[in-house]
Amino acid sequence: MLQRLILKSVFGLGLVLIWQGCAASKMAHDVNDIPGEYQKGLKFMEKKNWLKAEEVFTFIVYNDPAGEFADDAQFQLGECYMAMKDYDKAIKTLVKVEVNYSKFKNWTARSILEMGQALDRKGDKKAAIEQYKQVVKKYLGSDEANVARELLQHHKVYIDE
Repeated sequence: MLQRLILKSVFGLGLVLIWQGCAASKMAHDVNDIPGEYQKGLKFMEKKNWLKAEEVFTFIVYNDPAGEFADDAQFQLGECYMAMKDYDKAIKTLVKVEVNYSKFKNWTARSILEMGQALDRKGDKKAAIEQYKQVVKKYLGSDEANVARELLQHHKVYIDE
């Protein structure tokens, strides 16, 4: 009985230590250096360390939602989810770019295009085509519209401008 109690205590302590180790693996972030944090997130993306990049971009969006880098971070967060093949999260995240940061046309166009690609990868071709059409119509002449037009042609959909 005493052995069992000791084992339970040791086992419980081990779980606590493991949990604390996980919690301690979170990076320290500087709310006073959002540009530096953003650069850190981009470096993690370059290294394909999607989870750390996700952590950094989430920190920025949460701690400085109206700041200079919030729209960029929101978009990059969506890109992380795309890279991790979590297309549902990517779509939800990219919609926030369109809704919250619509004054930034370049990010909005890119986010709608990326939503279309996420829908495509999920197998929802009809919804993807609608996203591509929206990019072509709203952002005529942009790089994103040109890419969307190519994706529409891939789906054998042609639209008049």
